[in-house]
Amino acid sequence: MLADGQVTLRDERVGETFHPVIGAMKEARQLYVEQTFLGSCWNLPSTGKKTVWDVGLGAAANLTAVFEAWSEGAYGDLDVESFDTDWGALSFALTHVKEHPASFSYLKDLDWEQMMRDQALLIHRAKRHFYWKFHQGDFRTTCTNPGLGKPDLIMYDLYSAPKSPGLYSLGHWKKLKEQMGEHPCLVVLHTRSTVVRVTMALAGWYLGAGVGLGEKEETTLAASQAGVLRKPFGRDWLAKVKRSTSASPLLEDGKAAGPIADVWLEQLERHPQWAG
Repeated sequence: MLADGQVTLRDERVGETFHPVIGAMKEARQLYVEQTFLGSCWNLPSTGKKTVWDVGLGAAANLTAVFEAWSEGAYGDLDVESFDTDWGALSFALTHVKEHPASFSYLKDLDWEQMMRDQALLIHRAKRHFYWKFHQGDFRTTCTNPGLGKPDLIMYDLYSAPKSPGLYSLGHWKKLKEQMGEHPCLVVLHTRSTVVRVTMALAGWYLGAGVGLGEKEETTLAASQAGVLRKPFGRDWLAKVKRSTSASPLLEDGKAAGPIADVWLEQLERHPQWAG
């Protein structure tokens, strides 16, 4: 139970709690809506279709927060591609809505029965549309499904790197960066881990600090192209990496991190974000 009386979910298989400090919807709005273009774009007549990848559907709080922001606007279409290994967290939350309405009442506005049956949903609002599709399986595989639109925003809400290192590895982030091509994409992550940030930078992503969240003074924003981040890290962040005792990139599943080796540091310093 959280400090404000809400309940949250915990996956005992991996030993991690969902939204452990401020609750699901407050966290989702702060991370994925208020600090990104999704908080304002829907009231701009110039807004076209936006595509969001919801990586880690869980109990669907992130999806719902994004849908609510779109619903309150007047312009633009929204396509959301959700990824997860199963429906477990969402199914559990749906069975406890009446028992814990303060915690799961956000689930009342969408037809989850239809969505879980069809694994897709299309809603029309005037001349606008909201389209959603579910992709079940390992994200490293499902992210290459045919027909996927390139995302403008990725909500990367998976278990932490120590629990699922393959989904934070250098090889994975390189492939995802290559998949984006020249398309500008923003990635939002809960973590402030130097290891994860170094790994992403070595894969070619641009880095910056995200909003503080609960007990965390900051989270992480990453972008596929220069110019997407409002406040990218400066060279002072590299000095922090040099001092860190845990800054070696994640090269493979379960590889332990240590201080960054010179070969990686040299490559990091050649990144366009800091070079010159």
